[in-house]
Amino acid sequence: MPADVKNWDISEEESASDHNIIKFSINLDKNTTRGKHLTEPRYRIKEHKLTKFSEKLKSNINKTFQMEDKERNTSEIDEDLSRQAKEDTDIGQFTIKLEGVIQTTWSEICKPPNTEVKGKAVPWWT
Repeated sequence: MPADVKNWDISEEESASDHNIIKFSINLDKNTTRGKHLTEPRYRIKEHKLTKFSEKLKSNINKTFQMEDKERNTSEIDEDLSRQAKEDTDIGQFTIKLEGVIQTTWSEICKPPNTEVKGKAVPWWT
């Protein structure tokens, strides 16, 4: 839908509320690329995989962020990561590193399913 909204503009007209009026056009061309299939993998997560993921993630974070000296619980890991993020001079690199740990852990636990979606994809359906 967002790709179909064109030519939006904030109107200078008075409105009966505190909000400005937004004018826009909706592309109703039938040749648009609506109903595209999602290309990202989607997963169905069972409880045992979620538990396994959580444990592996804690382990990988401990290794990657040099917290290997002892077994830590989730709140201790959170506090240490928070402290490291505040001390780090480049928060962007810190975030990329943390995101990489999460993605690596996920790929170790779950193999991506077949990404081809049959029929219409409903991204909000769980």
